[in-house]
Amino acid sequence: MVALPQMPRALVVDDEPGPSAELSGALAAHGIEARMAWDRTSALQVLTDSIGPIDVIVVDLCMPGGEALVQTVRTMGGERDLPIVALVGSAESGDPQLRMNRSVRKCEGPEHVAEVVAALVGLARHAAEAAARAAEAAALAADAAARTTASEEGSAGRALGKITLARRLREA
Repeated sequence: MVALPQMPRALVVDDEPGPSAELSGALAAHGIEARMAWDRTSALQVLTDSIGPIDVIVVDLCMPGGEALVQTVRTMGGERDLPIVALVGSAESGDPQLRMNRSVRKCEGPEHVAEVVAALVGLARHAAEAAARAAEAAALAADAAARTTASEEGSAGRALGKITLARRLREA
């Protein structure tokens, strides 16, 4: 049975249900499943309890605890390299110390945000797939080398056995 590829998953963290629902719909149109959280605490709960990986976080930096969430994620074990898209106000760009992958102004609308997220997820998945293919190729090469060495050793052993047998026959 062939496993179907898992749909990319975004964690959308915004304290405003209306814009979050619009963004969720726009993400779904791009083939991205949206998990919702309304504050820092619920976002961390989703990250720790989620079955399957979260591929990207979209966080409203204007909401209370938005920047604190990003700081926490950036210091967490396996989540420190998780791509983050920051939703910012029209003049804000976010603190550069937070290491966001992208900042998008909320006023640009959910479709634009979804396009940015889809591109970011695509790049991240492409890099992960390329790394997996490279690791698989290295494993196949190592396996082939081991088989070649074993085959050569087997051939050498058979040849040595024939030489030994020929010597014994001559001596007899």
